[in-house]
Amino acid sequence: MIFTPNFLSHIHKSGFAEQIRKGVLTIDNSEYCTWNSCFTMGLYSGGLRRVGAKSRAPLAFGGAVHAGLDAYLKAWSLKKDVHPDDPAEGWRALALADAAVTKLDSLGDARRNTRVLLSLLESYILQYSRMPSIQFNIFKIDNKPAVEQSFSIPLGEVEITFEGRTYALTIMWSGKIDVLSNYERAIAPVDHKTTTVMGEKFVDDKERSSQMLGYTFAARYLAKLLFDNMPVFGVRINALAMRQTGFEFKMFDIPYPEWKIAEWQRETIQSIRDLVSALDKFLGSGQSVPNREHCVTKYGKCAYFDVCDTPPTMRDRMIFDDSYYFISEWSPLNE
Repeated sequence: MIFTPNFLSHIHKSGFAEQIRKGVLTIDNSEYCTWNSCFTMGLYSGGLRRVGAKSRAPLAFGGAVHAGLDAYLKAWSLKKDVHPDDPAEGWRALALADAAVTKLDSLGDARRNTRVLLSLLESYILQYSRMPSIQFNIFKIDNKPAVEQSFSIPLGEVEITFEGRTYALTIMWSGKIDVLSNYERAIAPVDHKTTTVMGEKFVDDKERSSQMLGYTFAARYLAKLLFDNMPVFGVRINALAMRQTGFEFKMFDIPYPEWKIAEWQRETIQSIRDLVSALDKFLGSGQSVPNREHCVTKYGKCAYFDVCDTPPTMRDRMIFDDSYYFISEWSPLNE
């Protein structure tokens, strides 16, 4: 794919390129995965930070569920006696507010709307409040529950060549852990996942994912920094499934040995080094090679399918039109 000088200018002036020039690149799993899945998608999302103006129902629904769970778990951790029907705690209001921002009810998904949202949260919270066996022993950091715990930690340093200059680039890995818990006398990050399918293969695509390995890497760093080098178990997936017959809730444990975390760390550092090299070549040539297998997956069309499927000049009109794609200021480090 060939891009216009105007597009190249925007990438050259982007915050991503500027971080490289300054020698410190902060990247989170979502951004990393866009670059790693398809370099062209990375240019749109990671480089320009432009995202689709229309929300997608699964993401919008999942975001609203997270907002409600986060509010409830913070209150529960502090009081231990939060009643699931107590509107004063605000979890309903925060879940609905998040759904309003993404216009969840206008997305036309019968399984993902505010009615299902509240039913799912009410069912989960009722079960959670009555069953000590599924409750989290949530750590506190600075006397605050470690819920929605942001982090930005050093991943490593590599030598890179960018725009004719060779220097060391420090890579910072950032993210936000849903719950940082004490599980079997070890630290275990917990990640909430909403799904419509949950079986024995549910965790297959998560076990080797950068997201879960990155959470464990971050937990190991935090263990040394804040928890007297407490052992780290791995990651726990808190799955909230929406079945035709009702809701199902289940925890999936993914323990990680040290060698897997070390291998992921080395691979990710090398991958980011290759990414910087590819970006440097792109700025010189104006040509990008997309991963066409990513254009349509089992989850549907890529969010940038229509952009890529137009001539270069039309791509500029579409990607820089805020009614189609707007600049996202989201960061896992934002409160």
